[in-house]
Amino acid sequence: MTASIGAITVPRYARTADEAVNRAQETLDGAKRRRAGSFSLWRPNVERDAQRRVNIRVTDEIVTALNERRIVTAFEPVVEARSRQPAFYECLVRMEQDGGQALLAPDIVPVAERLGLIRLVDHRVLELRSPNSRPRRTCGSASISHPTPRWTRTGGLRSNR
Repeated sequence: MTASIGAITVPRYARTADEAVNRAQETLDGAKRRRAGSFSLWRPNVERDAQRRVNIRVTDEIVTALNERRIVTAFEPVVEARSRQPAFYECLVRMEQDGGQALLAPDIVPVAERLGLIRLVDHRVLELRSPNSRPRRTCGSASISHPTPRWTRTGGLRSNR
């Protein structure tokens, strides 16, 4: 039997009980990743704290965009090489921002996956593509441009053909 330990010096590095527990848990996770039966003491890390602030800001942006219905789909034709006619339309996810700008899926999906928000984004895309939704453009079939592992296992969206 082994025991891994994650510890923090209180009150030096934690002012509240919640902060102490969260940091001790974070340190314990790191100790477990190194090897079973290890000890790790929490230390301040400027890069980690900066990344945590960015994660909080991005999480807030994604959740706000979901609540304000600013996660939208855009249709991109996939053209048949010989005829140069659209074979079908790919359904792409976008996050509209102030000023008319839109963040593309590569800017949204990896962050949403890392922060545990991808199911909410997936649900919104499904909601937009449900039979009761009114697409801005008719398309023969749709696919998610950046499928998450869950989409891959369940087969993603089905063809409308």
